[in-house]
Amino acid sequence: MCETRVILTTLAGAEDLRWQHDAGVFQPIHELRAQACRADAADESAVEIRVSKSKLFLFFVALTALAGCKASSPVAAVRHVNEKAREMMEYEARYKALRAEHEKLRAEFFRLEHRHMALLAETRSVKTAEMNLESTGSKAGRRPSQISYKVPALDAEGLYALAFDHVRERRIPEAAATFEALLQSPEMAATQSATAYYTAGVVWYELENYRKAEKYFDLALERSDSEERAKFKSRIELWKRAVNLKQQRMPASVPSSHPRTVEHGH
Repeated sequence: MCETRVILTTLAGAEDLRWQHDAGVFQPIHELRAQACRADAADESAVEIRVSKSKLFLFFVALTALAGCKASSPVAAVRHVNEKAREMMEYEARYKALRAEHEKLRAEFFRLEHRHMALLAETRSVKTAEMNLESTGSKAGRRPSQISYKVPALDAEGLYALAFDHVRERRIPEAAATFEALLQSPEMAATQSATAYYTAGVVWYELENYRKAEKYFDLALERSDSEERAKFKSRIELWKRAVNLKQQRMPASVPSSHPRTVEHGH
């Protein structure tokens, strides 16, 4: 007859249940617990495997959706994704190349634009020089329209005095504009003397308008009497010689001191 005895022992708040069969072999309860844990672990592994399979299936579905295709298997989906990735890398490389080309063309555009503006300025300068050469006899010649000085509204005597004041003070553009107002107006005939014409010629020579200078030198000789003509003739010839040399663009052989300007009253 089998005799079974169960001993219940309590030690330090822990229960240790042992059982004894008729062969007298004892099996601790913690081994039973270990077996139960192993069984639970096996069950958990089975659950994890099922979860992993579910995750893999969901990954496959998501991968297929992202790839934009209906792949028959995960391998096909991965292959399709790799192809798309290669295409994206090619597009990115092409984008970088196009961007570099854009920067290069942009720099070239700004260089050409700068060159274009420089050529426009040079063209305007050439046209201005040609216009000046045609109207003044010099590329750098000043024309009356290029002088911004506004001549005051004075009578003939006042303009005459003002013109010579400008000459003495070396305000050459102002003097030229004042002489133009004085010598071009019929109302100022009383003050349009040979001295005024000669001095106006010298002023326009200073502004490199050689055509006006010659014009006023000729008028000075025409308007002068015999005594004045003798005084002006040698000086005007010297100025005309200087004008011819300038117009021919030859090395100037002008005397070191120009014939002095006849001042008011001399």
